[in-house]
Amino acid sequence: MRLLAPAKINLNLSITGRLDNGYHTLDSVMVFTQWGDEMIIKPAKQFTLTADGPYSNIFTGELLSTNRGAPNLIVKAVYMMADKANCNPDIHVHVTKNIPAGAGLGGGSSNAATIMRALNDYWDIGLSIDELCAMGLTLGAELPVCLRGIPSRVTGIGDVIEPIAIESKIMLIAWPDLPLMTKDVFDLYRQSPEKGQKNDLMASAVSLCPEIGMLITQLQSCEGCEGASMSGSGSACFGVFGSVDQANDAVPKFKNAVVTMTMTGN
Repeated sequence: MRLLAPAKINLNLSITGRLDNGYHTLDSVMVFTQWGDEMIIKPAKQFTLTADGPYSNIFTGELLSTNRGAPNLIVKAVYMMADKANCNPDIHVHVTKNIPAGAGLGGGSSNAATIMRALNDYWDIGLSIDELCAMGLTLGAELPVCLRGIPSRVTGIGDVIEPIAIESKIMLIAWPDLPLMTKDVFDLYRQSPEKGQKNDLMASAVSLCPEIGMLITQLQSCEGCEGASMSGSGSACFGVFGSVDQANDAVPKFKNAVVTMTMTGN
């Protein structure tokens, strides 16, 4: 079974509050791209996980472990679904990791969501999308929207999802070599919150990784770029372009970049 775990893009992101448990509430329009990690699931004698691709180096040590309780979201998702199916997770999962970690592109969440949807069918569990989303939320705030995989306005802590109609967009996604940890960006935001931008976390992210500001300026200067911003908690940035040719022409200006289109949903 071959699967695409698409990259997620926050077209905008507003922080709307903070709960007593420390979680922030947000308001964000999220879309998914035709580019992402590639995954293969096939039967095996026992649960195994392998990885390749440009960013597979994150899968080392505990993140490559398939032991119950291992920190990898893929592993957590597999055991969660196996428990629901009341079966042993006798599968091999292979990931071609194209999405950089710590880039605000939701790679880990998308991997786990893709696995959950696939195993729901593979093991004939029969869970509804609402049931999957409720389970997914226990793994991470972005799991519900990744499970639905369609353009959505997301509010609350990521648990309130409203599908929206939005045209497909041509995007150039660029990122620096420095990953950003979501916790670090939010911690800095709490100390000096700044609003009024397309992404309320941008000032905090830029203070941790100044290259983000330079990437956005670079994107905005490219011919055909209709707007640029940062996705999620960084460090990837995106530019919306008028044509695929214009986006492709801009790629050589960036060290790490890919041109893709966003999906419109079903």
